[in-house]
Amino acid sequence: WNPGTPGTFPLRPDLDPTQPRSKVEKTPGAYLRAAANIEYSIANFLPSALKSRLKCSGFVELCLQESGVYAKPAIDLVYSSQLSFFQNEQSYWNGTTDGKEFALPKLTPDTFDQAKELKILANSTVSAMTSLESGLNFAIQLKVKGPFGFTKPLVNIHPRIIVPLASESAFSPDTKILSARSLASAVVSQGKFFQEYRSWNGKNLADFGKDGGTAAIQECFKSPLIKETEPPTPKSHPGNPDDWAELIEQPCNICVAWDDIHYKDELNKEQVEPKGNYTVFPASKKAFKDTDQWACLQSAQLGCYDTCQVSKDGKLTVKHTAVQLLASGQAKDMPKSCKIYNPTIGN
Repeated sequence: WNPGTPGTFPLRPDLDPTQPRSKVEKTPGAYLRAAANIEYSIANFLPSALKSRLKCSGFVELCLQESGVYAKPAIDLVYSSQLSFFQNEQSYWNGTTDGKEFALPKLTPDTFDQAKELKILANSTVSAMTSLESGLNFAIQLKVKGPFGFTKPLVNIHPRIIVPLASESAFSPDTKILSARSLASAVVSQGKFFQEYRSWNGKNLADFGKDGGTAAIQECFKSPLIKETEPPTPKSHPGNPDDWAELIEQPCNICVAWDDIHYKDELNKEQVEPKGNYTVFPASKKAFKDTDQWACLQSAQLGCYDTCQVSKDGKLTVKHTAVQLLASGQAKDMPKSCKIYNPTIGN
């Protein structure tokens, strides 16, 4: 650190407690997380055409293995506090007069000066981030009986999204600073030991009268120690789970589709389990531009879905389409074919 022009004695450049000076100093002192798991089965909400095929009986069985939607709203808090001590001493010597050098010990206030400084800073920082993780676990198993029978996972999808909702950081409204500064030339010329003095309660040099900070220090040593009382224990207040309903984005317009399945029956005759494509939790996407829309048309789109908010009366409103979720990178394990768009499908 270069103090700059001799005689200026600038403050050190690392006195901003809001800026970490190392990775260690940036590490939070405390980390808190609160989350709520919301899970439910969608077996009773499947389209009737799909439910009629999932009888899990007969020579050919279509069995529902998993049918769960989950949402996990969460809030993450990080807290840091800092108590910093700075001791700083600077000196300069102007060893020339009229261009002629002279040697020590010819030192006068015109050619030599010294500054001493002590600062103690206390500050705290808190950051909060809210996020939502939601997803779907859905599996259908095909089982063909008989001598040529087999079992095959027909649908097995587990897409998920993680959406950051909001983040905020805040610093202490008033950084606590205790400081004292003394300049040798000013002590001689003014007769005061301190040219800068600030106490924990925010008082400055002028608040301590003609003796400046010296009187404050003497008074401090005379005062008895102050016993701080513990703050009251914080209490939690349970909220209403229904308040989360309109904040949570959950999967909707879930595409469940497969191609024809060819197999042989007990008489060794070729049979076909016909293809199917179904939309679970259907919701209109008409409010979105054409290039953000899609439709469940083929097996390659198995696992595509939009996200919806659900009103307290059960109405679904699409907030993000599968195309948008893929473009933003929020969708995890969602097939790229969700981007296929057909303007004639009438979403």
